[in-house]
Amino acid sequence: MPARAVFQAVEWAISFGACLALLVEAGKLMPILDQRRFSLGQAAEAHAAIEGGHAHGKIVIGVTE
Repeated sequence: MPARAVFQAVEWAISFGACLALLVEAGKLMPILDQRRFSLGQAAEAHAAIEGGHAHGKIVIGVTE
């Protein structure tokens, strides 16, 4: 991939992320998160919840304890 195309892709990703942040801040976009929180040591359990279809939204894995 040419360097210019990579730069444009990065610019687009940053702009898209900024737009999403504005929508979240305005209360117009609400992420759906599963009620459970997993530690990094429970990543295999989190993955199993996703694969088993038992997650109700996105799974959160904490990386600090």
